[in-house]
Amino acid sequence: MSYGANDPNGLPLGLPSILSLGLPPLVNPYPALNLDFIDNQTLDSRVTFSRGSQATLFDSTGTLRYAANNIVSYSEQFDNAFWSKTDVTVTQNAAIAPDGTLTADKLIVNNGTTGSNLNISPTFQSSTAYTGSIYAKAGEWNWLEIELRSETTSILRAWFDLSNGVVGTVNAGMTATITPVGNGWYRCTATRTTAATNTSTRLRYYSTNANNSNTTGDGTSGIFIWGAMLNIGSTAGAYVQTVASAYYAPRFDYNPSTLQPLGLLIEEARTNLFLQSQFASGWSFSNASFTSTTIAPDGTNTGQVLNDSSAAAAGYVFQGVNVTSGTVYAFSVFAKSVGLTSITLRNFTQAGAVAFNLTGSGSAETPTGTFSSPAITAVGNGWYRCSVIFTATGTASNNIAFVANPIASTGEAFAIWGAQLETGVFATSYIPTTTTALTRNADVASMTGTNFSSWYNASEGTALTDFSFVGLRSVSGQRIITIDDGSSTNLIAQSAGSTNGIITSITDAGSSVMSSNSPATTFSANTQYKILIAYKENDSVAAVNGTVGTADTSNTIPTVTTLRLAASSAASTSNCWFRRIAYYPTRLPDATLQGLTA
Repeated sequence: MSYGANDPNGLPLGLPSILSLGLPPLVNPYPALNLDFIDNQTLDSRVTFSRGSQATLFDSTGTLRYAANNIVSYSEQFDNAFWSKTDVTVTQNAAIAPDGTLTADKLIVNNGTTGSNLNISPTFQSSTAYTGSIYAKAGEWNWLEIELRSETTSILRAWFDLSNGVVGTVNAGMTATITPVGNGWYRCTATRTTAATNTSTRLRYYSTNANNSNTTGDGTSGIFIWGAMLNIGSTAGAYVQTVASAYYAPRFDYNPSTLQPLGLLIEEARTNLFLQSQFASGWSFSNASFTSTTIAPDGTNTGQVLNDSSAAAAGYVFQGVNVTSGTVYAFSVFAKSVGLTSITLRNFTQAGAVAFNLTGSGSAETPTGTFSSPAITAVGNGWYRCSVIFTATGTASNNIAFVANPIASTGEAFAIWGAQLETGVFATSYIPTTTTALTRNADVASMTGTNFSSWYNASEGTALTDFSFVGLRSVSGQRIITIDDGSSTNLIAQSAGSTNGIITSITDAGSSVMSSNSPATTFSANTQYKILIAYKENDSVAAVNGTVGTADTSNTIPTVTTLRLAASSAASTSNCWFRRIAYYPTRLPDATLQGLTA
């Protein structure tokens, strides 16, 4: 099998020979697999990715937002039972769709009926902007109606003229757009913010022949539709086809302060236990109140400014949250100075506290009581994310607070937004909540089948990973990448150990044949590392940041079928930003290993 160039020296044919130039021979430097998550911010089609829930990231402008998503399933198959049909008939594959395929359906209102529609009942978060969209084209009829219902008494609708390409009537509280995409097709969008409660939710598409009304059907007339989408946000995202499940995109994250790309973000599952994490309601006050709003890290005017109303006692806002004895929690919030330059995160129930300086690059004071490991990160526009961890000393409700610091004369103290309380020893990406706790599912990314075997060499190879940890736990087996057969019996792995040192391991038929043959390294969170493992029977070694370890000269090689990111064969075990993963189908020389990781 050929891997790369055809010249014996590893260069394309037709170029001058290395030997003819008087230089030593080169090993083929071309990787058989090169996943570049910095310059190419899309996921290779050979990578299988899933998450199954919404998740946030910082984009290239430093704005915190949800990753691309389409909550609608079967977005091009309206005949599917996923779509409820009220007195309408769907004719499948009745017209050429905007993508040039015969996949557009016709939405026909049944004879003698009105108010007929195609609908789904999604789960909406309260007080959140949603955009419903669809591609539509006039048939015998030339109007489309989109309805977004947040509760029984909050039904908003917009009408679209598919003959003239203009928006018709739009209910107050909703915005709408219509955009031509060619051949008589338009992308129609309707946006609204959901109500504070969601007792009855609905997305409906109507076929009609008049503005601001529904037409009585004749059983044959209708409009053509294709590409339905529902996403969080005030604009329609780029359309993504779905089939049996909703779509939640992988996250290519940025440093919100420097705007430099961090790479592909892979995280384990976490749950935000705070309710109303953006302080719209559900919080209690002492000697303080919210008096105004300011632009939050997500670009909306939802940052809450706390006014300290007492000159004798520190003002604060707090929420009681149930915690479990012995469990470690990470407690975080986005904060910005508005008058006072410091904020204190405090657990009144357990007497833990830590103050953060909200100026310059930000800094944390020494924590007291049960608090430890404070961290502060600038996220742009004067905002910082402040976090600390604590271990619950009892199973009870804890009053967890954000306190004006120091006690001063009355006046505005600070702005806060995006509170998060999660199980774990470090804070992960922000999980917005409203009336209930919310879970962000684990990111799962892997390559298997022919998508794996097309580049993997079973007898020898070199796997390079350029990455950084979001945070580290004091446990072993925090996988960086794993190459396995779906079990822990046969694998080649890069991991961080319980003392944060790198562990490279090869397990063949259940027996460890190589372990810890790595340079001594202490990992830190948010720090870039380049590590690799080069394997060959009786000649395997690891390298970290330009230092090559001692080769293992008595190892065998397991039979493997899958590459996994930040995971073992069972589940996610670490939280990483991946900049690049490269694979060379040969055991590269030590000098090359040193250069690749330097």
